[in-house]
Amino acid sequence: MLSPEIACYVTAYREWLVKRKTAATVKGYTGVLRRALSILEAAQLQTDPSQIGEQEIWHLLHMWNSLKPSGRIRQIKIFGIWLKRVGKNYVTENMDLPEMQDVRTPGAGWLDLHIAVNVLSFCETIEERFAIICMLYHGFRKIEVERSLHSDWDPTARKVRIWGKGPLGGKVRHVPIHPLAKGVLEECMQDRQRKIEAAAAHYTKSARQLQIPDQQFLYFNVQLGLGHYRHTAIEKMIKAVSDRMGVYFSCHTLRKTFARMSWLADVKMETISEFLGHSDARTTRLYLGLNMDDMEKGMDQLKTFMERVRSSD
Repeated sequence: MLSPEIACYVTAYREWLVKRKTAATVKGYTGVLRRALSILEAAQLQTDPSQIGEQEIWHLLHMWNSLKPSGRIRQIKIFGIWLKRVGKNYVTENMDLPEMQDVRTPGAGWLDLHIAVNVLSFCETIEERFAIICMLYHGFRKIEVERSLHSDWDPTARKVRIWGKGPLGGKVRHVPIHPLAKGVLEECMQDRQRKIEAAAAHYTKSARQLQIPDQQFLYFNVQLGLGHYRHTAIEKMIKAVSDRMGVYFSCHTLRKTFARMSWLADVKMETISEFLGHSDARTTRLYLGLNMDDMEKGMDQLKTFMERVRSSD
């Protein structure tokens, strides 16, 4: 049973989240907050977000010691978000905890560049090619592929409108259409029209009324009619391409690989953040997969710069 104080904190945070996040995210964030505050209250430690300090954070880490490192990272980050939002408290960042570091092995979760540039050639359907174009060539999230509307793609202006991950479309951003995507997009537009025409012919025979979804990513079959692909179907498409290649990757792997390829192509961090729809460049940095090779390259660049400055004296 939650104490009135903790129940008040959780309720207030839920009310703030529901206007900005999906139902699954609201449930996850409030669950973490409820458990963390209950642990602190049981230990007679601070639960006031403006007063929580290192002692409370270390206690939580001790209580969550049975979790995998990735689980501890998630719990602490979510709790830290609440502390910053409600109490203007940055204790989790100021402590520089080892648990807050990215514990993945360098390169994990990113496709090798030579593999990434050939993914499109392993697609067998127009639907697979469209999904790959969105994620690997434009940095879409899976939910953003599902939400993509026919009117969002403007080949003439060479830009696409992307609806963010939050409820009611989330934060909208506009990015240029990748030059190599033009042919695939034209093919997708034609395929969409063919499906609409096939549905119209079928619905005329069956005396059913045709309703055309606004989404770009459509399917049509006699049993289900005309509709748009959901995220589970998109996951299956990506898995099919992954299985065909013999290399495991997910929808999120493609998005992260897009970020890393952009970085290696010398695209500025701020621009990559805009591509991905990140409000904080620190989040973008985690997507880049920076490793020792990248840092050695950076050190060589610094050496060259210093030598150039010295020679100009």
